Amino acid sequence: MNDARDEAARTGPRVLIIGLDGASIHLVRPWAEQGELPALSALMARGCWGVLASTIHPITPQAWTTFMTGVNAGEHGVFGFTARKPGSYESQLVNASSIRSPTIWRHLSDAGLRSGVIAVPFTYPPEPVSGFMLSGFDAPASDRRAFSPPELYDEIAREIGPYLLHETFPVGKRFDPDSYAADLERSILNRTEISLYLMARRPTHLFMVVFTSTDHVQHLFWRHMERGEGQAGRLILDTYRKVDEMIGRLVAAAGPQTNVIVMSDHGAGPLRGVFYLDQWLEDHGFLTRHSSGMAGSARGLRSALKRALPPGARTYLRSRFPGLRQRVRSLGEFSGVDWPRTRAYSEGMYGNIFVNLKGREPEGIVAPGGECDRLLDQISRELLNLRDPESGEPLVSRVFRKEELYSGPHVTLAPDLIIGWRDYAYFSKKQAERRGQGWFGDELRIEASDYPHTGTHRLEGTLIMAGPAFRGGGRVSASLVDIAPTVLHLLDQPVPEHMEGRVLRETLTD
Repeated sequence: MNDARDEAARTGPRVLIIGLDGASIHLVRPWAEQGELPALSALMARGCWGVLASTIHPITPQAWTTFMTGVNAGEHGVFGFTARKPGSYESQLVNASSIRSPTIWRHLSDAGLRSGVIAVPFTYPPEPVSGFMLSGFDAPASDRRAFSPPELYDEIAREIGPYLLHETFPVGKRFDPDSYAADLERSILNRTEISLYLMARRPTHLFMVVFTSTDHVQHLFWRHMERGEGQAGRLILDTYRKVDEMIGRLVAAAGPQTNVIVMSDHGAGPLRGVFYLDQWLEDHGFLTRHSSGMAGSARGLRSALKRALPPGARTYLRSRFPGLRQRVRSLGEFSGVDWPRTRAYSEGMYGNIFVNLKGREPEGIVAPGGECDRLLDQISRELLNLRDPESGEPLVSRVFRKEELYSGPHVTLAPDLIIGWRDYAYFSKKQAERRGQGWFGDELRIEASDYPHTGTHRLEGTLIMAGPAFRGGGRVSASLVDIAPTVLHLLDQPVPEHMEGRVLRETLTD
């Protein structure tokens, strides 16, 4: 290492960002006030805190990429876990190579500053930054390919042990809450030990680590928490407590001159229902499917393989054959559609609708311009008339056209319509094998798990900022795009003109 740069990293302005995936301010605040989260409570008391607004949709890939780049998805090009292949109906999995705007660590590297990045989602393949990067859970395996520089993998394996990435989002039928709780604790401790090891040995100007267990446990145990059901009902709080303990260790190791930012990509809340969007589109005459069960069979095969294969085998296949997963997925989702008779279809999570547009889709039948606009208006009106089957309340708060949410050169990649579910308490699925079984479902099972998901994402995330640069006892309201400009300002770097966020000056002592 360069000695002068090492000294600057040790003595210059430093920032520690701790990401808590899915952390809800509506859990953090009361638990901190009750003394359950002493480390976060201490940071809130001596700094600023409030709601951090997520993206629409509040989905992991778009949200974390928006934080990393300081721009909206129309600029950075990431809208969800998958993207449509141009000129086809196939979809492909998204990773860091899909990001079309420079990240905050790229800006810092270009300025000669070091970044240490651990487990930030959608950082695979890892970016060759000044410093180091350990990819997030989107990496196919936690081997040398997930590390930059690659030789850091050998050091971590020798000094700490395996880098745990995929332990806390169980798939398949073999699921036990007791062993899952142990997996959660092991993963949280592993991430902390690796962070502390690298903080001590590889000085950086910016250090960031993300704990994803806070999100995973909420998906699985929200209903148990609401009902106060024994150990399962305490598991979300227990996870927050364990992470809070690790935050205390990280903040202490960083030292009193380090500015600390605790943030989440979105919030969390109960899942009130599942909506089968393709079935709704078919029943309203927007989508037509063939009578054969090909699509359902393909999805069934994919689920059966996930349920049957042990985690190690799934990781091996994902690592060795990265294209197989997306090919099977595309076959399962789109092979049953009768495209010459389909005007609109859904793709992705949380409610995205695409028009089968002439000149864009291979078998498009809707003409651009007036015909497309009338179709979008018609679908929007029908969606806004949806009601919850139990309460009778509106299911949809608003339906957005992509131009209302996004701007930039990659807006064309966005869905034509984005459904804003009421309080984001509903989750949409395609699920061709449910054909004819209605629009609503009570349970959501992801990744072939036998354990239902009862929690989902919300727009209101968490932001806590404390340190010598921040005022004490303040409240703040911010958006994900504001974090990158603020961090650059804390590190005495100019904010690039293309960044859309603002420096949160109201939180700063200067």
